[in-house]
Amino acid sequence: MSTRESSRPTAPLTVAEARARVRRVVTAHQRAWAVGLEFSPITVGLRPPTEAAALADLPGVSAWIADWNHIAGRDRRSAPSPPDRPEVEFTVRRWAGLGTQQLPTRLRLGSTGAAVEFVGGRAQFRRLQSRAAGVLDWLSTVRATADPSTEDRQLVRALLGDLVTLEESDFSRLLGVLEWLTAHPESGMYIRQLPIAGVDTKWLGRHRRVVTGLVTAVTGADDLGLAAMESRVRLRLLHPELRIVGLDDLEIPWSQAAALSLPGLGAEDRRVLVVENLESFIALPTDGSMGWVIAIYGGGYAASLVADLPWLSSCRVYYWGDIDSHGFGILNRFRAHVGHAESVLMDFGTLDTFRHLVVHEPRPLDVEPEHLQTLTEDERDVYRSLRACSAGSDDAEGVDSSGPGGVNRMGGLRLEQERIAWPFVLERLTWALK
Repeated sequence: MSTRESSRPTAPLTVAEARARVRRVVTAHQRAWAVGLEFSPITVGLRPPTEAAALADLPGVSAWIADWNHIAGRDRRSAPSPPDRPEVEFTVRRWAGLGTQQLPTRLRLGSTGAAVEFVGGRAQFRRLQSRAAGVLDWLSTVRATADPSTEDRQLVRALLGDLVTLEESDFSRLLGVLEWLTAHPESGMYIRQLPIAGVDTKWLGRHRRVVTGLVTAVTGADDLGLAAMESRVRLRLLHPELRIVGLDDLEIPWSQAAALSLPGLGAEDRRVLVVENLESFIALPTDGSMGWVIAIYGGGYAASLVADLPWLSSCRVYYWGDIDSHGFGILNRFRAHVGHAESVLMDFGTLDTFRHLVVHEPRPLDVEPEHLQTLTEDERDVYRSLRACSAGSDDAEGVDSSGPGGVNRMGGLRLEQERIAWPFVLERLTWALK
């Protein structure tokens, strides 16, 4: 900065500029004030002009003084009643050319009410106070204390952003949930079993952060004491010898699937086929024509749950997914858990044979091939090709089963596994699995 620029007088602070400054302070601290934490008065220097500056812009300086007179209530117009009225300090200046002048020099806001009133935020602040008071009253009641502790105030402050967005009906429902869960800290009930109108899994999912934060602060537990719905695994037993009481299609809790005991399970010639999509999974034959095979529904990225089944480590495991960027992303994640898994029907040969069924992938996986570290080089080449051009282009017709050297660019493309001719699928799967 030059000497000339630094010596230039600073313009007086306008009401609008002062409001902007105070608004930043209010925004940063209003949640703390709403829960009753300490408020420190806010002071803002108004940078009154020199006589030279006033002489250079008499109309502007006169308007500036009038604006601050209005804020101070000195113009006798309507003003907020104390203590919420902003305090403006005035200083007497005796100027040779303009005589004695009373100039506003400092703004002081001595209360939360004065601060929020000055920036026009009273309605929002009252809502914050109301929500804070409701939860703090509940905490005081459940703890049997006359006044909330600083720790409780800090907790409510941290959750106030979520609390203030709740509709009145949801806030009343929240207080009911808090009361019931703290009175029954180890209920073991499912969410929909709670005797509170309007509370279901989706409701708790939306408000779990607030509910968990407040309930665990009271109970000292790590959770809400509710029963969790266990993830489920769907299996199809593709050989008659594997059927359980005549059933070949089962959906069971993960813990039961993990403890599954089937004839021959774990022998080296036993096979497991994980299938990404439901239609292809359901269509698999169960007559034993594919050999001793357990098929598991992968469900896209949920396949990582399947990958944790302990007995997979002692079986030959195959993964069949869509030939698209996400299909290879899922395979990469699955193989991170099951390192010996092999892919089937996800190669250049399959892609070339059914290139006429290739479509555009609307939201491809945005991951560079080298970051999919568990893929083989051949799999990574297919993934790289899929990302290189768009469906419907001349390049899309250039798929060649010889591999990357014979493939024109194929990016943002997909071949869904359901589209592949079923006789082709059965032939390739039977060959691979047997």
